[in-house]
Amino acid sequence: MITKAVSVALLLATLMIALGTTRQPVQAGAGITLDGNFDDWAGKPCVSDPADDAPANLDIILFCFVSDFDTEEIYFMFQRIGNSLAPTDYTIRLDINNDDDYNDPEDRLIQIKYNLSNAHSMVDVTVYDGTGNYLATVASKADWGQSGRDGGSGVELGMSWTQLGLTPGVTAAATMDIYSGNMVDILDTPVTWTPADALGYVILGTIIVCAALYMVYRKRILVSETGTQS
Repeated sequence: MITKAVSVALLLATLMIALGTTRQPVQAGAGITLDGNFDDWAGKPCVSDPADDAPANLDIILFCFVSDFDTEEIYFMFQRIGNSLAPTDYTIRLDINNDDDYNDPEDRLIQIKYNLSNAHSMVDVTVYDGTGNYLATVASKADWGQSGRDGGSGVELGMSWTQLGLTPGVTAAATMDIYSGNMVDILDTPVTWTPADALGYVILGTIIVCAALYMVYRKRILVSETGTQS
């Protein structure tokens, strides 16, 4: 039989673990393979964007993003309405501090060069801060987009949280728009990402177990005090 002291200690210790320093979201984006095949994006967070509000080769109709809290990486995927074998430049702009200004030093610009042939694609990904200073080259001539034979309409990419200035477990909202040269296709539905909002099934389960243990303990105290089963 669990004593009162052991029960209370177990409850307090487990709750401190669940709500304290180990409060980290669980894996959320596993299963994404950067290969230009978008089947593994099924069920991932996506927003659609209206067609015909930009030239076809720039007209984004789907934008997806997902974080992997296990590897501390974030993945993006976008698809355009039309395809073109001509090289196309895109920029994903991230408002890291969520102040509606993309030009702060802590903000990020992800430049994507999408070049493709009928058989494969070549995707270059470079990260800059909000003032335009170079930070990192993420990919060079990676086959992360659809080939012309497969439709030539989409690109996927991934990078670490560190490269984007994001800290695990700390709320950091990011608003994302897509630009290409002087043309722009702004997502009509704002996208925000807040990793601290995702508590995770493991921690949630721990809290549920704690609650169950506490209810068992309370029930035993009640029985011992009243001598009856409630």
